[in-house]
Amino acid sequence: MRLPIEELECNLTFLEGIACGEITALVTQLKVYVGTDLHSVLDETTVGSMGIRTWEFTDHPIAQCLQTVMDSADTITASYNEFARVRRMGGLTYSECLELQKLLNAGPIAATRHILEEIIIQNTLDPAFRVTMRRRFEEVCEDFLRVLWLTESLAKHRPKKEGIKLLSPISLC
Repeated sequence: MRLPIEELECNLTFLEGIACGEITALVTQLKVYVGTDLHSVLDETTVGSMGIRTWEFTDHPIAQCLQTVMDSADTITASYNEFARVRRMGGLTYSECLELQKLLNAGPIAATRHILEEIIIQNTLDPAFRVTMRRRFEEVCEDFLRVLWLTESLAKHRPKKEGIKLLSPISLC
């Protein structure tokens, strides 16, 4: 059985490996399946009249990691939404979209890995560290947006035949 930290590291490695995956999964309530290592460390409850399930990690460091990432959900989601807008304009090639997706993912994944490293060292997260990580997420997302807007600007100035106009936006990661 893997430790919860190892499981999270494996998930980050998977997101890096698929390269084109949407990382907003980092900041949404993930699905935890019965029988997985993560399921064994959850305290699951059913809430409300619709029977919506919610859960909290019983492993305090894992809960802190999730909360620290969730504190920056707005910046990660804003970056992804802006990328989706530019991608759907049709001026970028498929290859450019793939490279931008990798770049979009790299910063938040690296920041999340840093949180895990801190948890391994300290076994807890200092409130000041959480503030620092919020700033780090903001910085990596802002850096991505600068590259995205530069790419968008350059794409607008090239002949239309070089972009992909007929490809469905759904097929672009």
